[in-house]
Amino acid sequence: MLNTNEPALLVSSCDLYKDAWNPFFRLLEVNWKNCPKRIYLVTESEDYKDCTFNVQCIHSSSSVWSNRIIDALKQIEEDYIWFFLEDFFLEECVNEEIINRAVSTIINSNDIGVIKFIPNVSENWYDKNQVVNNYFSAIPKDYKARSNLMISLYKKDYFLKMLRKKETPWDFEKYGTYRSRK
Repeated sequence: MLNTNEPALLVSSCDLYKDAWNPFFRLLEVNWKNCPKRIYLVTESEDYKDCTFNVQCIHSSSSVWSNRIIDALKQIEEDYIWFFLEDFFLEECVNEEIINRAVSTIINSNDIGVIKFIPNVSENWYDKNQVVNNYFSAIPKDYKARSNLMISLYKKDYFLKMLRKKETPWDFEKYGTYRSRK
């Protein structure tokens, strides 16, 4: 039986960027030893077989990024999703303590829909007085890049609520920021 509390890994891509898939998965193999067991690769029509991971390709006939992601999320059973773009290459080993705290934090909170992993965060990007589980803090509502496509851990329902059909990744970052303020 599938444990829907164990996050899946969703890799957003398109057929055009298939040359990035093998490097992505090789670096995932090296730098995230305990990465999710369920891995989904979203693309239009290309398939990918990996030598280490059981990657399930989810195809969407849509050429529109948000439509492909919405289609994929509706097919995924897990309630929590690690979101990556195919060119987010892990260059260092992940900190498993932070990963485990992120999963615990999002599962045990009714108020958190997404935890973003943003490198080199400036101090005006978060509220130092509202740190959750020693690592995480709310992004201020007035911040211009509140919704972005950095590596993130989403509650699937929240991600679906934030997405709109016919949006590019850049549209999602712009208009999703406005939606996230509500």
